[in-house]
Amino acid sequence: MEKTFGKKALMEPLSIKDKVTTFEDACKLLNLPETDNRLQLIASDLTDKRMKAGLQLEIIIEAINEGWKFTPLCGKIAWWPWHFVYSKHEIENMSEDLRKKNIQMYVDNYDNLLPDEFAGLGFAHSYNAWSVSYSSLGSRLALKSEDLAVYVGRMFPELYYDWLWS
Repeated sequence: MEKTFGKKALMEPLSIKDKVTTFEDACKLLNLPETDNRLQLIASDLTDKRMKAGLQLEIIIEAINEGWKFTPLCGKIAWWPWHFVYSKHEIENMSEDLRKKNIQMYVDNYDNLLPDEFAGLGFAHSYNAWSVSYSSLGSRLALKSEDLAVYVGRMFPELYYDWLWS
């Protein structure tokens, strides 16, 4: 194996980003039994898409944090993915470099969202414009580092979309 992969590759453990690339990876890493309440809710036909996505994100982030838990007022710094919402017109007029950097998912229809609608993100709220928002604490989806927040935001954009706008 050393000839194929090299000595360094055999000695270095996988990073958490290599271990968790799917929801299923997170479940395996946490050894979640089929009787886990969250898994039962995700599998249920009675649970809506938004709730399922939120539960999946909670499990993924629990696995990626490797036991780290955010507790407000404890002096720990926590991170959350930050998502931008672009219109079709903005995407079409965006440079290719900026598009590659910023766009993970394209959404065409915002007709069902009102300007003063709650947006999710663990108590985020948009008021009067998409460009003005604030966020309160959403500790279940907090990550222990900026790097992991960027990773989760880019790796699982569809789950964030379903959680925020379904």
